[in-house]
Amino acid sequence: MEFVLAQDYRNIEVIISDNASTDDTSVVCEQLRQRDPRVRYIRQSTNIGPIPNYMAVLEAASGELYIALADDDWIAPNYVSACVEALLDSPELVLVCGKSTMYRNGELSHESVTTSLLSDSAVERVIEYYRTVSENGAFHGVVRRDILLRLPRLTNVLAGDWLWMASIAYQGKIATLSSTKIMKHQGGTTASWDNIVATLRLPQWQARYWSEAILISIGRDILTSPVYRSLSWSSRFLLMTRVLTVLGRRFNIWHRWRQYARELALPSRIPTVP
Repeated sequence: MEFVLAQDYRNIEVIISDNASTDDTSVVCEQLRQRDPRVRYIRQSTNIGPIPNYMAVLEAASGELYIALADDDWIAPNYVSACVEALLDSPELVLVCGKSTMYRNGELSHESVTTSLLSDSAVERVIEYYRTVSENGAFHGVVRRDILLRLPRLTNVLAGDWLWMASIAYQGKIATLSSTKIMKHQGGTTASWDNIVATLRLPQWQARYWSEAILISIGRDILTSPVYRSLSWSSRFLLMTRVLTVLGRRFNIWHRWRQYARELALPSRIPTVP
């Protein structure tokens, strides 16, 4: 939290939503609130899950621009100021983020894929997003808050943040700055599909068949979400087909399905009684 309050862009509102923590989080947050009037502290009476908790912060915010950070992410001192300046200078941009650097056990792991969606075509921006998204550092970019409030609520599905970012990309252009960065921690919830499924309280089968679950959610979103209402039915279907083809190749889905088929065809290992 200290790195947020130390941003060189001082005109910020910091909202903390404590999702019914059982440690000393409430004490620390109260101390921060008393020390810095820019801090607002919300405590959920019960654990409402990560997605409702995210939406609670968004709905409590009052600024024109918005950024969401997890408790184990941190940003460079100029992150907010650099992203705000780029947004204000370029009305066609709806979101600006810094480069995303991944850490594991405190050690540098790698730099994530850069999200650059600058096509004039909303459809092409969505396809390019799904073609390149990895750790999704752009989810923590500075975005025009009115854009988010017009979107359907973030959904509690695998890769729900992908659906959310694709919806944002459909609204306008997204840029990544090389002059600032966000550092993201790999581990905890994101350490495995089992952890992610448990945290989101999803059916356990999705931990193994994660690629299928993601493809189903994305296909349904493109066909039914009001975000894409400007497209005809045939255009929606074509967009869905193109996106699922791109992701199918990325997930190597055909190989996975052949592997499942081989597993189903294995002979029984139950010994026969003579």
